[in-house]
Amino acid sequence: MHLLGRLSQELEYRYPNSTVFFMLIEKTGFPLDEIDINAMAQKSYWEFCKTLRRPSYEKITQLFETLYRHAPQSNVLKSICVELKQMKSEDFEFDALLRKAFEAGGDVLEEAPDTFKKEKASKVFRWIHLSDFHMGGNQNLVWPNIRQEFRNDLKLLKAKAGGPLNAVFFTGDHVFSGLKTEFENLSKELPKLFDNYEKLIFLSVPGNHDLVRPDEDEAHSLTLQRWFEHPGVWNAFWKDPSSGYRSLVYKAFENYEQYINTSTAHQLNGLKKGIIPGDFAATLTAGGFKIGVVGLNTSFLHLAKGDFQGKLALRIEQLAAVCGEDYPEWCQMHDICFLLTHHPTDWLHPAVQSHMQTEIAPANRFFLHLYGHMHQNVMRGVARGGGRMRTQIQAASLFGCNEYGENQKKSPRTHGYVMGELSESGGQRTWRIWPRIARCQENVGWKFIPDHENYELTEEGCTSTQME
Repeated sequence: MHLLGRLSQELEYRYPNSTVFFMLIEKTGFPLDEIDINAMAQKSYWEFCKTLRRPSYEKITQLFETLYRHAPQSNVLKSICVELKQMKSEDFEFDALLRKAFEAGGDVLEEAPDTFKKEKASKVFRWIHLSDFHMGGNQNLVWPNIRQEFRNDLKLLKAKAGGPLNAVFFTGDHVFSGLKTEFENLSKELPKLFDNYEKLIFLSVPGNHDLVRPDEDEAHSLTLQRWFEHPGVWNAFWKDPSSGYRSLVYKAFENYEQYINTSTAHQLNGLKKGIIPGDFAATLTAGGFKIGVVGLNTSFLHLAKGDFQGKLALRIEQLAAVCGEDYPEWCQMHDICFLLTHHPTDWLHPAVQSHMQTEIAPANRFFLHLYGHMHQNVMRGVARGGGRMRTQIQAASLFGCNEYGENQKKSPRTHGYVMGELSESGGQRTWRIWPRIARCQENVGWKFIPDHENYELTEEGCTSTQME
C-alpha cells in the first residue's frame, strides 16, 4: 500500500467529511478535471487512491506540508517521514521538515533528534473564549447544525495546536432573559459542545442578558441607572451590603448565581467571590503555568432596555474584594493573569475608563482582557504615553438570534469564537489565537472558518506574538 493510500485511509477514518483530501490531490499535482468526483464519492478514498501511481519525491514533500497544515495530529506524518528519509538527497532539508512534524505534535517522536525534543515547548496552556450564546432567545432548529460544526471545527483546531484544551472562558450573555429555565437548558447544552467537558475548567462572568430586569418603575433601579448623577449612591452601594441598591442587584442575578453554584464545570477549589454576583478571582495550575483569572461584573447597572454605552461602572473595590487589598501582589504571584468582563471598555463611563486604566488594569497587570457583548471578533492593542501594550480580545456571538439591537437599529450578528494558546520554550513565551467565524454556504451548510475579515492571520489561520 503506497503513501497516498495510507494517507487516504487516515483521512477517511478521522475526517470522513473533510475537503482536505481534495486539497491534497490538488497540492500533489493530480489534475482535478481528470477525476470523476461522482465516481469517487461511491468509493472509499483508498479504492480511489490505489489506482494512482506512486507519488514522486517532490509530491510526498508537498503532501507532508499540506497535511502538517490541515491535520497535524495524524499518525500518517510518521509514515511520510520514513519515506522521505529513504528518498533523502543532498539538497533535501529533511531535518527542517522533521522539526515541523515534531512541533506539530504528530506521532513522530521516534524520528525526532534529541535536540528537537529539548526545544519542544515545556509549557502550554490552551483556552476557548466563548460569548453571547443567549440561550432561550431566538435560537431555532439551525442550532444543532451550528453545534455539530463547532465540535468538528474545535477538533480540527486542537489537532493543529497539537493538544487538548485546558479552560473555557465565557464572557457573558449565557442566556437571553436571566430565567431559571434558560440556565437549566444551558446546563444541558454545554456538555454537548465538548468531548472532554468533565475535564475542562469553566470560568464565566455575567452579561446584561444574564439578569432578570427589575420592574421599570422600581425606585432603586431608576436611581442606579442615574448612578453618575448621585455620588452618594456609590458610597451606599459599595459600603453597605444590606442597602436596597445592593439587594436589587443580588436579586437580579439570583438565577445566574444559582447556575454557577450548581454547575459542576464551574466548581474550582480556591475560587474567591466578590461584592457583586459574578465577580471572582481564581488560580489555575494548567499546562505548566500558574494562571490568575479575574472576572468582574460590568452589567450590574445595565438594568433596563436602552443604550448604556458610556454609562456603566467598574470599581477598584471589586478587584480588591476578590484578590485582596494587595491585588498587585496577587497578580504578581501568577505567571500571567487574564481579566474577563462582558462589556468592552468603551461601554464604561469616561471617568470609569480612566479609573480602569490607572487603578484596575494598568499596563502589565493582565496578559489579556477578554470580553464580548458586541458580537464580532476584534483584537485591540492600546498603549498610552509610550507605555506597554494592553491587549483586548472581543469574541463574536457563539450563536443566538441572527440579529441584535433594539427595534430599527438591528444589525446582523456574527457567529464565532476564539481559541488561544500560550506556550513557553527555552525561556521564551509565545501566544497565538485562532479567531473563527461561521458562514452558511449553499450546498455546504454552516462551516467555521478563519476570521480573515477582522484579523491578519498566518497560513495556520492564527496570529503569533512573542511576549516581551
